[in-house]
Amino acid sequence: MTRKTKRQQQVSKISRKKGRFISQDQVFVEELITKEIEVAEESEKWMENNIIEEWMEGEAVEDWVDDETVENWTEENFKEFEEVGERLTTEVLRWHDDAAKSIRAVYSILEIQEQQHGERKMKKRD
Repeated sequence: MTRKTKRQQQVSKISRKKGRFISQDQVFVEELITKEIEVAEESEKWMENNIIEEWMEGEAVEDWVDDETVENWTEENFKEFEEVGERLTTEVLRWHDDAAKSIRAVYSILEIQEQQHGERKMKKRD
């Protein structure tokens, strides 16, 4: 067995990363895969947008946007709305640790909405 030269020993010590040298076939296959992934992501976004548009075209959103439906709410509806809001806040706090820091902004918005609701009641009574 012949002994390795000094240069051969140095070269054998060089670390080689796996996949550093790839064939042209691998490049072609990787390009095809990335294109397929991009097409799949675009079609997924398109489907999500269609679902959102269909939902927005539904009656639920139209009713929600109209002020008339909010004005026709009873006290029970508002209480239920507040309960749902409290549950939502609780869930958000569970999901996101930093939400507790920004929850004050949410409560201030809710207070403003309650004040507006009170003003609407006053206008109805008059």
